[in-house]
Amino acid sequence: MLPGGAPMPSFEGATRWLHGEPTPAALEGGPVVVQFWAVSCSLCKDDLPTLRAWKDRYGPRGVRFVSVHMPRQESGTRVDRVEAVVTESGMDEPVAIDNAHAEAFGIALGRRGAR
Repeated sequence: MLPGGAPMPSFEGATRWLHGEPTPAALEGGPVVVQFWAVSCSLCKDDLPTLRAWKDRYGPRGVRFVSVHMPRQESGTRVDRVEAVVTESGMDEPVAIDNAHAEAFGIALGRRGAR
């Protein structure tokens, strides 16, 4: 979680977007849940159904969701693998394919998932 009042880092420069790139204006004025994950992270993928439930519950209340795929290894850079997980899990929010954005948010993926 970003410290209170801290501006959200920009998403500009993502390698690729699935489901469209959100504009800064679309993310202003309310809470935004940013999920960081990788196709090679089983803990991250285990959390996808929970995130879907949150989106179903809180999306209608104005909470926005953005996912950032951050490859941990070379195989994670394959866009077709990312697209397959996005499709299988029913993700329909904007999904950035990149790892530099996680660094901007101070996120690192380790053996125990995102921290």
